[in-house]
Amino acid sequence: MTDAIYGPLTIDNCGGEEHKKQVGGSHYQVAKMQVWDIIDAYHLDPYTANIIKYALRFPYKAGRQDIEKLIHYAEKLHTVYDDVKEHYYAGA
Repeated sequence: MTDAIYGPLTIDNCGGEEHKKQVGGSHYQVAKMQVWDIIDAYHLDPYTANIIKYALRFPYKAGRQDIEKLIHYAEKLHTVYDDVKEHYYAGA
């Protein structure tokens, strides 16, 4: 598949050998890029990073449990929002 801006996007050309490897399942292999590529590109805090991770994998791994984990991280992010914004996104 080709992205209009970035050209062909596959697991093979998003990085090194670590992009082809997955420990424990194949739920991330369905995507054109790994979750960590998104986390790195947006410089995400750990709470938002986990929200993204669980949102992207729930259909392929743990279903409802992954959605519950996503909600749990979102609740925590809501609680610590001011600290996270200051620490990770002060210049945003």
